[in-house]
Amino acid sequence: EAWGDLEAACDFVGCIVREEVVTEEEERVVVEGMDALGWADSQWGRRKQDYGPKVNFKKQSVGDGQGMPPWGQVLLQSAPQGFDAVELGVIEYDEGRES
Repeated sequence: EAWGDLEAACDFVGCIVREEVVTEEEERVVVEGMDALGWADSQWGRRKQDYGPKVNFKKQSVGDGQGMPPWGQVLLQSAPQGFDAVELGVIEYDEGRES
């Protein structure tokens, strides 16, 4: 397994590990949706996408951000009942970076 022992890595209250929660077709829809909306560079040199309220911690303010993307519903359909997502962060990981 590429990610090691996920259960051990998330061994704290409130963390749930679920594997294989989307089909290959759903994964294709999500990845194509991500790529279609474009990426921004993060301060760590990775590509990222942020959805939900825009938070400025220095100014202690919250502004309007991008709403949930259409493909986000594919991911949220497998969330536990009662889960209400207000933001979504996507970070691209590259195996070659090893971090």
